[in-house]
Amino acid sequence: MARKKMQSALEFITTYAWALLIISLFVVMVLLLAASRPPTYYLSSSCSIEPLLPCVQTLLIFNATAPMEYILLFKDDLGVGMELPSNALTVTFTNVGHSGQSSYIGNCTPYFAPTGSEIICTSKIAGPLKPTIGSQVSDTLKLSYNLCKGSSASSCTAAVYTVTGISSQTVAPSSIRLYALTLQTHVPSTFTTSTTTTSTSTTTTNYCTAGGYTSKNDCSGGICSLFGFDCYSSYSCATGASTGCVNTPSNTCFPTGCTIGPAPPTTTTSTIATTTIIQVSPGYIIFQGSEYPSGETLYSVGGNYSVYAVPPPGLGFSSWSVSPSSLKIGSALLQHTFIILNENSTLTANFGTVAATSTTVYTTSTTISPSTSTSTSTSTSTTTSTTTSTTTSTSTSTSTTTSTTTSTSTTTSTSTTTSTTTSTSTSTTTSTSTTTSTSTTTIIFIYARANAATSISGKANVSVSSAYTSYLCDGGAGNGGAGFSWTSDATSNNNYASAGHSSSDTCTISTGNPDLAEAIIGLENAPGYTLYKTATTSDSGSLSLSYTVSTSPSAVVLMVGCGWYECSSVSLPSGCTQWVYSHGNDYFETGYVALCNQNSGSYTVTAHSSFSGGIAIGAYVYSGSSITGKAPECTIQNYAVAVSGNDNNGWCYWPGGTMNISSGGGNSGYDVIWVEGPVSYSTSNTNWCPGLDTRISAPAGWYYLSIHTGGGGGSCGPGILQIN
Repeated sequence: MARKKMQSALEFITTYAWALLIISLFVVMVLLLAASRPPTYYLSSSCSIEPLLPCVQTLLIFNATAPMEYILLFKDDLGVGMELPSNALTVTFTNVGHSGQSSYIGNCTPYFAPTGSEIICTSKIAGPLKPTIGSQVSDTLKLSYNLCKGSSASSCTAAVYTVTGISSQTVAPSSIRLYALTLQTHVPSTFTTSTTTTSTSTTTTNYCTAGGYTSKNDCSGGICSLFGFDCYSSYSCATGASTGCVNTPSNTCFPTGCTIGPAPPTTTTSTIATTTIIQVSPGYIIFQGSEYPSGETLYSVGGNYSVYAVPPPGLGFSSWSVSPSSLKIGSALLQHTFIILNENSTLTANFGTVAATSTTVYTTSTTISPSTSTSTSTSTSTTTSTTTSTTTSTSTSTSTTTSTTTSTSTTTSTSTTTSTTTSTSTSTTTSTSTTTSTSTTTIIFIYARANAATSISGKANVSVSSAYTSYLCDGGAGNGGAGFSWTSDATSNNNYASAGHSSSDTCTISTGNPDLAEAIIGLENAPGYTLYKTATTSDSGSLSLSYTVSTSPSAVVLMVGCGWYECSSVSLPSGCTQWVYSHGNDYFETGYVALCNQNSGSYTVTAHSSFSGGIAIGAYVYSGSSITGKAPECTIQNYAVAVSGNDNNGWCYWPGGTMNISSGGGNSGYDVIWVEGPVSYSTSNTNWCPGLDTRISAPAGWYYLSIHTGGGGGSCGPGILQIN
């Protein structure tokens, strides 16, 4: 009997071993897939408390041997501080921890939070029922707090306020943690400037009186007075008993009369060094599209994050510094860059004095050497007249007397006159003609503006102003088979990613399997371009594109799209600056734009995938051009959504003035709209059809736009948030 049982067991194992093997392999694959997901995959896909207490993210962390942990991160935008009492958080789940509905309490830090602070609350979820890693779990939450009108807890009121909210999150493995990131800015307390002042004064002078004389022919004792002429207008009379005119050729006089002309200009240059003590605002940092003042501490899971430094007026960006030094940063010298957060860290933006602006205009010139012709004619006539007359007269008289005296007198007179006249006339004429021919090619300045968008629905749209004349687009999808609205110049394997051009100011990616990320850049005054392109034909960890610039300088736009796995980094050649680096919600897709001003030569750009996916790269070379940028503009944000829980956001620059905020719910409605910046607006009132929500007077600055879709009916079209 025992032998038969053993035989039956053996037959069972033999028969069903293949099934057990398949099940085991499936479990292993699930575990490997969960382990390979980036930390940002587990960010909350939906979280809402109220507009003035915006929820940043939630986490539900699995633990096989201890209670699970629920983490809520939100921000105080009430305009006043808040105090979080003990057990301020209550979170309620269904069939999590225990069967049916179960509530769990938690505490928040900091206990006292100044306005604008981020607050983190944690709750232990005990019980035997634990959802699997990667599954989606929803909950309701309740938060209690006191208002504080001062800078300390002693200013808090006794009244307790209570708000409710909801969240839905993907269960994360125990390895996922939130890290604290403190954002700092540093400005100089003093700086020294040197001011150079140059002044030039021009007067008129009567050169006839420059030597101290007051009228024509007043060079006393000189030849000029003798002949009735004045000194030449560009020289002054000789002083004292000297003859002629000072500095004139051979002291010759000229019959020019008394002339009034310009005196030599007098130039005075002075340089003053001034040490100025400055008191300026500290500036701020934009982290993932949200503005944070200096000293703010925020919390986030490990991953890649975009940062942008905004200096105060009068100062410029200098560099980034990090602590600890192991915090990875894309480039410490780029104002717009990214960091890889994997530990508690401090990021500091250093601002300094703005260097003197120098503008370089590139030209190509062809110069014909000056041609000079000189003719000199000299005529000399010399007349010598010599007259010599000699007269000799001799007279002899003889007288004889008896005294026998003899007297003889002889007189000889000779007169010689010699007259010599020499006249020399010299005339010299010099004619010089110089011809210079210069042909100049002026650089074409291209103005550009970029934007980016992400979506967790089946479609993503991104736009810039329709005022631009040409557009380039790129992006990627977390799954294959994506459709692109632009003309694709480079498309990766399985349509994971694309880069191309468009005649429209809106670029769209469509897919049946979200998530999505895309980027667009609008170009104004751009000439034709030379295209270099490449794309992966199978999953790859990196991709490089080499291109040639033949004219100095040239503008180059680099477009990089990544899908299936994000681009963890892009290695840029010299002369290039990253403008857009946008990731999808699950960090499986990337839209990227870089702008370059480069001289002639060969260059290479390389994109690196975070694992192994699809990559598309396009290099658009505009010869004889230079590219400059305009601040990202606040423009229409269109979100075509069909399901609730979609959250879209972005940041932009508003030039100042009246801001019109319009919104519409569409087929799924909306339940939250935020506009945050120097002034803020928010609403949670569902509006089914598009309409003007409000007008606000908004100063210039950076603004953050966000729309969160709700669940509901309606037939007005897609959800939209518009600022104009």
